[in-house]
Amino acid sequence: MAEQQQVLSRKLRGHNAYYGITGNARALSRFRFEVQRHWRKWLNRRSHAARLNWSAFNRLLKRYPLPPARVVHSIYAT
Repeated sequence: MAEQQQVLSRKLRGHNAYYGITGNARALSRFRFEVQRHWRKWLNRRSHAARLNWSAFNRLLKRYPLPPARVVHSIYAT
């Protein structure tokens, strides 16, 4: 689980570094949500016995947090 979190965090930071410009915060937040949604989907495929609902997944995210969506580059900075 920790390894998956590290890899996803690295990918999200890279995505934010490339696409994180002024005016793109909504798209960054949506992308982060989609990453979380797909991570939950793949965790649910690991076992048919115990399904991971959203409240349990949110508890998991508190233990293994993903970086927030943030604007890295401002088009207004000189």
